[in-house]
Amino acid sequence: MLMSKRSHMKSVNMLSGPILPELIKFSLPIIFTGVLQQLYTTADNIVVGQFGGDAALAAVGATSAIINILVAVFINIFVGTNILVARSKGAGDDAMLKKIVSTTYIVALAMGLIITLVGELLARPMLLLTACPEEILPGAMKYLRIYFIGIPASMFMNFAASVIRTAGDSRTPFLVFSLSGIVNVIFNVIFTLLFRDPVASVAIATIVSMYLSAVLFFIYMCRMNDACRLHPLKFSFNLSVFLKTIKYGIPSVISGVSFSLTNLIITPAINAFGKVGMAGSAASTSIEAYLYAINNSFMAAVVAFVGQNIGAGNRERVGKVLKTAYLSVTALMSVYTVAIIALGRELLWLFIPGATEAIEFAQLRLTIIMSVAVINGIMNVNAGALQAYGYTIVQMISNLVGVCAFRIVWMTAVYPFNQTPFMLWICYPISWVVTCVAIFIVVMIMTYKYTHNKGLRSLGKSI
Repeated sequence: MLMSKRSHMKSVNMLSGPILPELIKFSLPIIFTGVLQQLYTTADNIVVGQFGGDAALAAVGATSAIINILVAVFINIFVGTNILVARSKGAGDDAMLKKIVSTTYIVALAMGLIITLVGELLARPMLLLTACPEEILPGAMKYLRIYFIGIPASMFMNFAASVIRTAGDSRTPFLVFSLSGIVNVIFNVIFTLLFRDPVASVAIATIVSMYLSAVLFFIYMCRMNDACRLHPLKFSFNLSVFLKTIKYGIPSVISGVSFSLTNLIITPAINAFGKVGMAGSAASTSIEAYLYAINNSFMAAVVAFVGQNIGAGNRERVGKVLKTAYLSVTALMSVYTVAIIALGRELLWLFIPGATEAIEFAQLRLTIIMSVAVINGIMNVNAGALQAYGYTIVQMISNLVGVCAFRIVWMTAVYPFNQTPFMLWICYPISWVVTCVAIFIVVMIMTYKYTHNKGLRSLGKSI
């Protein structure tokens, strides 16, 4: 009975009552989780930069494009799970929830092992594809190969966090990631002082925190008192659920990976500026990551809120959820933009102290990216809406054309004629604007049809 009451207190009511308070209650733990995770990554980079210098930071930064692809897979492969969980939760279909959790659990573990094996074999070729300079290649390979050891844990913890959040509890993942992150930071310093190898030390600390998160999530899910409870010795694989998960998840994976692949295309251009460009870009990226963490939280909130209301058949409330999300992300990103641009130089100094040229390089990138932070936020709300509707293929096509194709054309047809940092970074905000406008129009049409019962009638009736 006590567990039931606690579970009820943690859960957010997405189906009735005022939307804004519940959206804030649900989103804040996700925002704090994303920010804390980035703080821990920032701590990694600060330790590497302070103890190993700009060469060590450049080595870790050289792996970011590859790791971003992996993160895109981890996050987006569970989009299908999020959609199914949200709709089943809204419809009160406990039998389906049990099938979804069990099937996705098996898939997460299997994928984790496969990615680890492939990654260990292909670490060097992948880095060479990014035009990683020879002088930092050994350090980059060391970091990447250690990181791959933690992939199974990362897959499981992303699976667990997705299920728990979409079911309405965003507080528990926040607590788990907070604890594991603190452990990460402490071990960063301890391992660096012990081994005198900052690159390897932060990598080892990272995988230790991954496995700690996985263990904590495993214990929690085995003790849950609802249909999302994990039964590790009684799990079963449901082909129908798996195919539906793939149907929704694969387009999202392609979309997310395409973002990262286009960044791989841009990476050689960054590397061409040498250690100044690589260290500056790594420092700026560390700060920009908070932007993406915050905006991704709104996407997760929209998937959960809209998905559950679709499952419950609350047509009118779906439109209200989206309006509230648009206003919330616009207000928050406006404040965030002003703060980061004003403090940018001081923040960059934490990563690359004394590296004046690298700071100038990073400051330009940071200013350009942050100037369209609101657009990125709205784009994420739109992406969440498309996912909740189940139209992940539409999202994929929009991203492939608006972001990926545009950046490829830019880097092959425009940038070669004016190879300056400004011309390199400006392709990011332009591609966001193009994609945001396209997806916004699609979402508005879909929302109007659904809320006015003029189409999309099958949504919520089955998964």
